[in-house]
Amino acid sequence: MKIGLFDIDSKLPNLALMKISTYHKSNGDQVEITTPIFANHNKYYASKIFKFSDMPLLPKNNIIGGTGYRVESKLPAEIEACQPDYKLYPHFGTTWILN
Repeated sequence: MKIGLFDIDSKLPNLALMKISTYHKSNGDQVEITTPIFANHNKYYASKIFKFSDMPLLPKNNIIGGTGYRVESKLPAEIEACQPDYKLYPHFGTTWILN
């Protein structure tokens, strides 16, 4: 299955999306950070941190979460238990994890 992840309003790595990535990769899925414009995925996740951020037009097969969308939204327990996939954000390198 092809999984698309979209970080709506953050400039930093998104913990929820990294855990979702780990979960899906462990199930053999192909995971990538993308934008709604290039949404040709079987499943699509979007995360929004700030309420004031504009909501982009998203494809029909999406799951939206984060405090900016609905503060009480939570990851399913099986995804929350996953280690974050730090390779999802390679442009941050590994040093930001240690600081």
